[in-house]
Amino acid sequence: MKKICILALLLGSSLVATTALAQQKTATTPAATSSVHKLMEQYRWSEARTLLEGELASLKRLKKPTTQVEADLRQVQRAQQMMEGTERVVFIDSLVVSRDAFLQAFPLHSDCGKVGRLGDLMKGVPADSPAASITAYRNQLADIIFYHTMDTTGVSKLCSSSLIAGEWTAPTLLPGLCELEGQQGYPFVMQDGQTLYFAAQTAEGLGGYDIYVTRYNAESKSYVHPENIGMPFNSPANDYMYVVDELSNVGWFVTDRRQPADKVCIYFFQPNTMRETFAIAPEDVQGKEQLRRAARIASIAETQTDAELVADARQRLHATPHTSGDNEATTPRFVINDQTVYTSLQQFKSDAARRIAEQWQSEKARLVKLEQLLESSRKNLATTPKEHRSEASNAAILKLEQDCSALAQQVKTLEKNMRSAELQ
Repeated sequence: MKKICILALLLGSSLVATTALAQQKTATTPAATSSVHKLMEQYRWSEARTLLEGELASLKRLKKPTTQVEADLRQVQRAQQMMEGTERVVFIDSLVVSRDAFLQAFPLHSDCGKVGRLGDLMKGVPADSPAASITAYRNQLADIIFYHTMDTTGVSKLCSSSLIAGEWTAPTLLPGLCELEGQQGYPFVMQDGQTLYFAAQTAEGLGGYDIYVTRYNAESKSYVHPENIGMPFNSPANDYMYVVDELSNVGWFVTDRRQPADKVCIYFFQPNTMRETFAIAPEDVQGKEQLRRAARIASIAETQTDAELVADARQRLHATPHTSGDNEATTPRFVINDQTVYTSLQQFKSDAARRIAEQWQSEKARLVKLEQLLESSRKNLATTPKEHRSEASNAAILKLEQDCSALAQQVKTLEKNMRSAELQ
């Protein structure tokens, strides 16, 4: 397809830009009373539900419209149920930025793909067009881009374009997702190429945008029904752009909860290998308050129960290269403690710590390359017919996995030794 045709499709179907999407709210904004507003802000869903049920009964007696209160009540009921399944998450840090500048704060290894504006990721999109400002994700091979476009009803839906013979194909709506109601946007695909996180604004959400996850089913050639990832990631505000850097093992997402209209907050967190929720007994008042605060992310410090894990995660976060171009990265930062972060080797006061830091940089770079080789080997093996796979290939991958594990432990030890040497 010719480039001019692609641009016409993009410009004609992308009238909703990133900032406009983030500012939209659902029609279920509570309108009952100031008391209900306050209770919902504090995640006191049971109390808010009682007030709304009372107001609903009163409106029915007076034969007045109940549509809005009924919608509010459904939202509160969903939130109450969702809070009970809140995931335990360790948050590393947070950063408040301008709403239109959050993409600039994203540290992401190039081997995890690239999140950015469509105009920066897809050549040929005019910089001054509405399509240019759409938030998009481009895979690590730089041959597939996920973003949102407008369907025939004027609703934004996720789509993808592929790079074929140097030209980007016309946007294709993602099968299995285009039929779902509500606005969609802010895609991110994990390194497996199948797990997709995105934000959607639906009547079944908590209000504003919620973050969902889905996976591509190769047999049906369609995405499975998406799941709301729940609290603490989602809230009655807008929550979107969920990203995980699998090389650094650090994740983050964007939200406008408790922020002025022109700001958003980026929360950085430690991804869990297994989902763990809070087990709170009905009579445990203190536990219920802990759950409520965890669901709201009332305090990052309260989630940091393992100081060593947090220090290690911060080191990985600040060591992640900030990509400003396809192959550009800034110098890693060295986290000494919660108050001290160095941005160059020259800042070290201890010669011993500086030597360890240099070794850490070298071994960290070697680990990244080794992990890239392992990932590439796994992909090659996965695409090789079973009858052509050899024991040698399996053994090579096993050896790479062992080497990666050993080197990762060595890098972790060097990080600890670096901090200890500098603080002596």
